[in-house]
Amino acid sequence: MEDYKQRRLTSHDEAELYFIAKLHEKLPAGWIDDYQGSEETIQNTTKELVAKHQHQHVYCSIIEHQNKVISYIWAELNESNSKQVDIISLWTDEAYRGQGHAKQLKIALETWAKEDMHAEKIHTTVSSKNTNMVKLNEKLGYHTAYYRMIKPL
Repeated sequence: MEDYKQRRLTSHDEAELYFIAKLHEKLPAGWIDDYQGSEETIQNTTKELVAKHQHQHVYCSIIEHQNKVISYIWAELNESNSKQVDIISLWTDEAYRGQGHAKQLKIALETWAKEDMHAEKIHTTVSSKNTNMVKLNEKLGYHTAYYRMIKPL
């Protein structure tokens, strides 16, 4: 059996938080043609994540395989609606997709949101190009509340 370890991060896990920030800042390039992430943006996001972990209204969890992060989720209690948790970022290494890691992370997040934050709903945004995530969300009971449509000029 494969050796996978899931663990929730703390403010002391700066290397893993940097990894999350780096991927999070580069992910939009997959659906925004001219998107550019910078090291400064990554550093700022890492600092924000470390600081947010001290308030306990943020949830970052990773799955590791052979001491390598293969999947992560980052979510936060919504600042203007304390009954809502927002998924900020979710990623799984291409070599490990389709094995249930994102599902495992989302289920653990749901437990934290309900039990620790007393949230009533989870909000997430998914690119329309990410059909696998749309399918997973639907299987887990998520539904589309609105469409954000864009027209380039």
